[in-house]
Amino acid sequence: IYYNNLLSAQHLNTLNFSSTPGYSPITSWSTGMAPTVVLSICFLMGFPGNIAVIILKPNWENMSSLSQSLMLSLAVSDLLCMLTIPVWIYSFLNSWMIGETSCKLITYFVYCTIHVSLLTVTLLSVQRYLQVVHLQRSLNQVEAWKLLVPLWLAAMILLWCSLFVTMSFWFKL
Repeated sequence: IYYNNLLSAQHLNTLNFSSTPGYSPITSWSTGMAPTVVLSICFLMGFPGNIAVIILKPNWENMSSLSQSLMLSLAVSDLLCMLTIPVWIYSFLNSWMIGETSCKLITYFVYCTIHVSLLTVTLLSVQRYLQVVHLQRSLNQVEAWKLLVPLWLAAMILLWCSLFVTMSFWFKL
């Protein structure tokens, strides 16, 4: 009897219930609900916050045009990253159901926006360092697009390899 129960338990563990009609997967707190709550809070605060930064431009009259452009680039890249959060929330509550290609594209998009944010903050830090420590304003005289276009392109080009990585973690075969 124990052997038959063990076999049936192993059989249940290998079944893919995501395609069963009417099946609603039960998610535990650590694997589904906790990330969902955290991502929901991030989305509810981050999405309107970045829109407000783009529209209102608080205290930007005291900044150089390069600083303004860098702050705008940071807000746009963060906003683009925020747009993918509802998809990740859905995938935590249910299994990933929209295919491996879309998983790779969304992951690539998220990686690009995160790297653009990191590179933008780095460039903003270098600009501030040059202004404060060396009293140089040479970086401010560079047109913003000459720094931002290569920055966005570098993030997209450097992360192209993430499109070829197998994302089997999200797929329960």
